Amino acid sequence: PPRSTLFPYTPLFRSGFSAAISGSTAVVGADGNNSDAGAAYVFVRSGTTWSQQAEIADPGAAADDFFGTSVAVSGSTAVVGATGANSNTGAGYVFVRSGTTWSQQAELIASDAASGADFGDSVAITGATVVVGADALGGSASGAAAYVFVRAGAAWSQETELTDGASNDAFGISVAISGTTVVVGASNTNSFTGAAYVFVAPSSSPCGTVTSTPTYKHVIVVMDENHSYSQIMGSTQAPFINLLAAECGVASEYHNITHDSLPNYLGIT
Repeated sequence: PPRSTLFPYTPLFRSGFSAAISGSTAVVGADGNNSDAGAAYVFVRSGTTWSQQAEIADPGAAADDFFGTSVAVSGSTAVVGATGANSNTGAGYVFVRSGTTWSQQAELIASDAASGADFGDSVAITGATVVVGADALGGSASGAAAYVFVRAGAAWSQETELTDGASNDAFGISVAISGTTVVVGASNTNSFTGAAYVFVAPSSSPCGTVTSTPTYKHVIVVMDENHSYSQIMGSTQAPFINLLAAECGVASEYHNITHDSLPNYLGIT
């Protein structure tokens, strides 16, 4: 049986249509709320107790936007898809958390936006990179695709568009990303047997390409005093650290020895 059940403060239509989790933060989409304008709800865990932290919505929400069709979260950054936004061309909305307050940072729109593209039917995020799927099941003539957006500071821009060169295959109905690798689902391809396509970004990692166990002359440890993991990872105030974590790796299973800080610094050495 489930350990917890997450309900918004106000009962909604289609709450739970989409869901995502990162650490102790969960985001739940309710794309049918308020005449299908939609909404998304953020829950946080303290011990074994979950409580609603925020309701997030597109400030320009309108009926049939379907905001909350898809959701993704990484640290203190959440992405919400709205397939009916912008006259049915769709959009992805990025929200960032400061303390317990969530605010919209960007609206993501495809460079070749078209009505019926279902842009926002799927979303995924890792660090400062977001992928938005547009499966074109809404009848778009532009074809299905997945779009990769990257963040520099607080600004987001489209980096590339991924396609499989086919039509009517629902490419982009699902997306996932880890580091520089993207996976895109296409449920209708191969005579409706379906497939998933893997894309790998050209290597531009600040860590270089590792082909064997590396040795180092120097190891630099960056300590963020009095800041929790969730305050750093996904924060727009630490773009380079998030880039290193996404492209080079991050180790998080470390715990303090004692308080105050000095014994912990000695323990690291």
